[in-house]
Amino acid sequence: ALSVANSVHAAGVIGTVKVGDVPWAVTYDSVKNEIFVVNEGKVGTSASTGAVSVIADSNNTVVATIPVGVTPRHAVYDSGVGKIYVANTGSGYPNDGSYTISVISDATNSVIATIPQLNPYPQYPNGLAYDPEKGEIFVAYGYWSYLSVISDKTDKVSGMVFLGMNSGDVVYDSGKGELFATLFNNTIAVVADSNNTVTATIPINGPARLAYDSAKNEIFV
Repeated sequence: ALSVANSVHAAGVIGTVKVGDVPWAVTYDSVKNEIFVVNEGKVGTSASTGAVSVIADSNNTVVATIPVGVTPRHAVYDSGVGKIYVANTGSGYPNDGSYTISVISDATNSVIATIPQLNPYPQYPNGLAYDPEKGEIFVAYGYWSYLSVISDKTDKVSGMVFLGMNSGDVVYDSGKGELFATLFNNTIAVVADSNNTVTATIPINGPARLAYDSAKNEIFV
């Protein structure tokens, strides 16, 4: 019995799924049981258009490939409206208008909107978080000291949150209605989604990416 239990719970690769060039990020669609894989595109090309591979978790096969913007690197699933938001980090500085957010409908597996440059400066989107309480997407930037707020009803920018420092990632805490954003000055900013203001900062050395554990109300950095 012990041998069987150990074999059942052993960790290991159970399959390999071929997707696009340079897969960079993934997000899970809990309604359709699909995984969306963000493929950056060919390395070394200055303006390559990326694509999103859609994998059915029932048989681990790619069921769709969706062209998006230039150099996509981040994605988040919005369960309230059945959309996937993909951050296109563009072709580099100076900005040529390729910093965008592609909006994918999970009903059709196609891009239904493209949100243009989200701020007045040429800064690439660096992280995304979905706030289900308010139906909003928060966008972090690698070289801009604000979060952009997108309404998932209109797919337009509805506000901004001043952080005071450029950010690497952002995650939403559904237990407290707060966002946590990693900042480049070795801190994490805590933002209340009730008024989109920073309510606390947490010193931590070199924060990069974040994950939220809803069962234990913990943030992993």
